[in-house]
Amino acid sequence: CCDTEPAVVEPAAGIELAAFIACPSGESDVVLYTVAGGGHTWPGAAVELPRETVGETTRLINATELLVHFFLLRANPQG
Repeated sequence: CCDTEPAVVEPAAGIELAAFIACPSGESDVVLYTVAGGGHTWPGAAVELPRETVGETTRLINATELLVHFFLLRANPQG
């Protein structure tokens, strides 16, 4: 099974990345990004939505790029 406690890093100010790693082959990795003060928005979105409605949008990370990278690594484990 994977590590019982996540490895936690801060890739940018106010952004926390918690990842369960050391999973044996065939088990799922789990990655969680937490945006301090973030609203109900897509991190890195080019469209600016009303802050009073949805809150702040962070530009410190790009959710689309992170998702693509996550799945590409799992589709091709060597790469």
